Amino acid sequence: MAEDTAAWYYDRVTEMEVAESYRYVMPFLEGGAKRVLDLGCGVGYYLKRFSQASVGVDASLPSVDICNERGLNARFGDLNKPLEFGPNEFDVVFCSHILEHVDSPLNLLRESHRVLKKDGLIIVAVPNEASLPNALALDKYWQSHPEHTYSFSVTNLKILLLKAHFEPLEIYVNPYLIGKILSLIRFKQNFIMSLIQRLPTRITLQISSAYMMLAQKT
Repeated sequence: MAEDTAAWYYDRVTEMEVAESYRYVMPFLEGGAKRVLDLGCGVGYYLKRFSQASVGVDASLPSVDICNERGLNARFGDLNKPLEFGPNEFDVVFCSHILEHVDSPLNLLRESHRVLKKDGLIIVAVPNEASLPNALALDKYWQSHPEHTYSFSVTNLKILLLKAHFEPLEIYVNPYLIGKILSLIRFKQNFIMSLIQRLPTRITLQISSAYMMLAQKT
């Protein structure tokens, strides 16, 4: 991530350290026991929630410096190049809003497969640019991003994961605007957001500005 992109990100992330959908993938991390590789770790919003054995990689030196100042294990790395880790080093690869930035998403997924242990998991979060909030420009978080190269449908992302030898398992949506409204009116936010996750994805994706997909190494 270039420094101008990092600045763009910091300006918009203050209200949402982690996505709503993260709550639903937490159980797969087994209470922080898993060693996670956080690709595009930013300033460590997710990395600080993973085990101490976890490692973050980011292409922004200011972001890496912030992580290290916070006692997190982060290092500089260009995610357009092979990952500087050996095979079978990690239990989980966490890749939040990175695939749309890299030159070759498929290559990054294949590298993720290489560094994962047998039956390891990958968690991929991407913008849902076809959602109603984005179409109506109601959620401006993903609008006019300077370095988005790709846009992923659920079908397309599943195809990429399969090509990289992952088996897609679950999808969790991030209906950010609904969550924000419920928070403002203080009305059963957790209950309603959990209920939304149980609805058919063809419905929930219409109201969600982003989503996470969980897949397993095959």
